[in-house]
Amino acid sequence: MQQIGALPNRIWDVVRMGDSGETPAAIAGELVASAISNNQVLPAGLERFGLPSTFATFGLMAAQCAYWYCKLRDWMLTNC
Repeated sequence: MQQIGALPNRIWDVVRMGDSGETPAAIAGELVASAISNNQVLPAGLERFGLPSTFATFGLMAAQCAYWYCKLRDWMLTNC
């Protein structure tokens, strides 16, 4: 499902737009577009779902290692 949030400096973030089908993605896009054009804040119902911390550099390193692992596994399945 999409995760929608707004940072304190009024920058919106919408992630995971492609894994739930077209309808939820369109609704999320319409919600954010409406809020931006009407200069609104994040709807109250969405505030409780905020984005989890990725632990900055450690999260990026973990994601990169997971990517390298998948690449190595794919290479081993095709070449060994």
